[in-house]
This record gives sequence, C-alpha cells and structure tokens, in this order.
Amino acid sequence: MGSGNSELVDFRHRFSLLFSKHFARMALLDVNGNLIATNPAWRSFGCENGLRAEYDCVGKSYLQICEAAALANVPGARSAYLGLLEVIHAARPKFTMVYPCHSPAERRWYRLWIEAQMPSVPAIVVAHYPLPEPEQVSRRSEHEFDGSNFAA
Repeated sequence: MGSGNSELVDFRHRFSLLFSKHFARMALLDVNGNLIATNPAWRSFGCENGLRAEYDCVGKSYLQICEAAALANVPGARSAYLGLLEVIHAARPKFTMVYPCHSPAERRWYRLWIEAQMPSVPAIVVAHYPLPEPEQVSRRSEHEFDGSNFAA
C-alpha cells in the first residue's frame, strides 16, 4: 500500500468519526469520483427516498450518477456534474451551488458543497446541506431553474 493509500485510509477513518453525527448528507470520494464513505445522514436520506436499507452506495461512481442526472435534465444536475469534474481535474479547489430536490410531499432545497482535500489527501468531500426555500428561487418557476444562477 503506497503512502497515498494509507493517507486515504486514515482520512476515511477520520471522515467517519467526524461526520457520523453531522446533519448534512456527506460523502467521501476518491480522485476518480467513486464513493468511498458516506455518513448516516446520506444513507438515511437514501432510505427515506426509496433505497433499500441494505443498499450501500460505497463503490459506486458519484461522477456517473451526476452525469446520468445531467443527461436526464434533472434541475441543477448539469451544473453539479460540471462542478464535480472541475474539482476532480483540479481546475478549482471547491464548487458550491443551490439546487432543488423536491419530493411529492415537500419542496426541498440544498446547498451542494464539493471540496478537494488534495494535495494532502487524494480525496474529495461532497456535502448536501438542507436549506429553507431560498427567496430568490421561490419566485422563479420550476421550469426556469437550471442551476446556473446559483453556482459559485
């Protein structure tokens, strides 16, 4: 195991300890965009929205998930996918945006935060923070939203 791998294993352990009680849905990705750890809030959100309790996202490509959502024209997904690509390719150290994630029962808005941990650790942290409905977004119709006005 190379030094990059041991640093990643240590960081994954620290991620699990630090974010196990955090309210944001958080995941740790490797430098290729693959999920290597998630916190309980991430897994709980999945179960609340139709994933089986035993389903584990670890090992799946978050990059491919974002790409598929972008190709399906999910609101905000294209901006999220491009932002993740920029962080993976070190074109920017972090990316953040506000996006809708409504369910049949409620209107939900989140702030997506993607931040590289390089060069010290070969990993990327992804967090989805729940928000109250942003006033500037609530005045726009769902059909007008594309995420481009909220990316930073």
